[in-house]
Amino acid sequence: MEYPGLVYKDGGSHKRKNGTYSYRAVNSDADLAAAKELGWFLSMREMIEGRADEEAKTVVEPKQIKKPKKQKQEEPKQEPEIEQEPEIEVE
Repeated sequence: MEYPGLVYKDGGSHKRKNGTYSYRAVNSDADLAAAKELGWFLSMREMIEGRADEEAKTVVEPKQIKKPKKQKQEEPKQEPEIEQEPEIEVE
């Protein structure tokens, strides 16, 4: 890389499609290495892809949905039989 150069970081006062960004100058290999450790990228493309990678790391896997336990089917309740008194014929 030729110095001075620029590095980019997601978020900041400069607008871009789908967000904002910051940039700063680096003047040496040591300066570049320190900037990379702090989350700066060599290009806007790397910055956007790096941001996507970071977002992918923070995605929380949904919990496994437990299937409801099968409930034992109860037999239909039968109404008790009512005993009827025998009919008596009256003459």
